[in-house]
Amino acid sequence: MNILRYLLMRGRTLRNKTVVHVGAHYGEEAEHYQNWGAATVVWFEAAPDIFAALQTHLASMEQKPRSLFCRLTGQKRTRHIAVRALVGGVDGGTAEFHLFDNDGSSNSIFKMKRGENERFPQVRETGEVLELPMRTLDAALDDVGIPPETIDVLVLDVQGAELMCLQGAKRTLAAIDYLESEVSVEPVYEGGVLLSELEPWLEEHGFKRATAVRKNHMNAIYRKMG
Repeated sequence: MNILRYLLMRGRTLRNKTVVHVGAHYGEEAEHYQNWGAATVVWFEAAPDIFAALQTHLASMEQKPRSLFCRLTGQKRTRHIAVRALVGGVDGGTAEFHLFDNDGSSNSIFKMKRGENERFPQVRETGEVLELPMRTLDAALDDVGIPPETIDVLVLDVQGAELMCLQGAKRTLAAIDYLESEVSVEPVYEGGVLLSELEPWLEEHGFKRATAVRKNHMNAIYRKMG
């Protein structure tokens, strides 16, 4: 389940919210965020070629008419900010970034776990590995003038690196009300975090899962407790 569907089912929207989406790909969710009133969306994408396409797509959003919801509520057009950065748990240094042949959807800090090609024959590593600088989310947000303390919703689509991203996002975590994250019950990537490892860490930091996990690999919503 994605965060927008979760909120709409509870009679809520993204009106006036600031969303951070790490693992943007082409920004496929941009129109949905915009249609339901997000004030600002900050997109992070690591792969240079995909980032260029992301910028083009976000620029095209300026030409789209405002949604009925935004017209009725007087909500301004969503501000989209694209940032090219590999987000992780360490600020500084570099990390390997493995490219995959499914249009970059599975690009990851991690290699695919041995044997997973049999389970996902349509997804294979290209063999190309980029060496990219790593930033923590908190530092990268500061770089673009968005204080982590102003974030309402965090979305992670980072192919096994969810815990690494969160470890570098302490200020962001203290601010947000909702987290949408990919979770894996079984390993897909070598070194990728599993649900059994991610969830206790999130609970220690004040977040409780609000949606069921019915598949081995899917998105889950976490709410801040209290």
